[in-house]
Amino acid sequence: PPQPILFKAFELSYFEAVQAHGQRTVDDELAYNPDAGYVAVVAQRSQNNSLNAQMHTDAGTGYENSAVIQYCETAQL
Repeated sequence: PPQPILFKAFELSYFEAVQAHGQRTVDDELAYNPDAGYVAVVAQRSQNNSLNAQMHTDAGTGYENSAVIQYCETAQL
């Protein structure tokens, strides 16, 4: 069975959102909805056979699956 993972969810700054998605995309979404934002999650692989993780959000109507988190290589600085 899946094991719990260590994770941190946070809101991306405008600068980071532009780096990830491009300025035109971010500006268009903010023009359409000024309250829009981007969330990012960092997660540690919990077990060797884990392929990805799921992010669930709750907009007031209960939790629903909103994204799949792909693991990437990391380095300790």
